Amino acid sequence: MAALEDKVNTGTLLIIGVVGSVITFLIVMVLRVSYYNMVDSMQAERGNAGMNLEERNEIRAEQREALESYGWVDREAGTVRIPIEDAKKLVLKDLAN
Repeated sequence: MAALEDKVNTGTLLIIGVVGSVITFLIVMVLRVSYYNMVDSMQAERGNAGMNLEERNEIRAEQREALESYGWVDREAGTVRIPIEDAKKLVLKDLAN
């Protein structure tokens, strides 16, 4: 049996590899930019895109305070709030019965 000569065109393979890599890189960059634009537009719709860090921290502190304290939700209707940990315990106790 005669040995077959390997006729691989390495120049063409190199060009295909480089072009494929460049195209893959460009697709990844386009997807990344699209993702961050989508996130920015979603934040703008929610209205907190213009808030600075101090305002966000203040809102989080108010929310944390509401989750961790007793207070009135609607005094006229007699609706109160209780700390979230107490609420969890009451739910578990209720489910156990």
